[in-house]
Amino acid sequence: MLFAEVHKSDTGIYFCNVTGIGGTDSAPAYIKVKSRLAALWPFIGILAELIILLLTIIIYERHKAAKDKKAAEDFPLLGSQVNAGGDAKASPSHR
Repeated sequence: MLFAEVHKSDTGIYFCNVTGIGGTDSAPAYIKVKSRLAALWPFIGILAELIILLLTIIIYERHKAAKDKKAAEDFPLLGSQVNAGGDAKASPSHR
């Protein structure tokens, strides 16, 4: 079936009638006319979920970085230095 132009009021049950050599048959079909923006709502929902997820990750990472910075300030590496590779090595006075 092809509908050239439909409106919300066209929603309903339609019957398809077929007649041929083998006889006649009829079958009902429920047709629901949706608005043009109907497919947009799932996209908006997914986009909102992604934004909430990204904000949660950003807030968590900022909180974690602030916590790590405070811990580093409270407990500095006493008597050791960190080289370019990230390894701590003892200062000359502790060998």
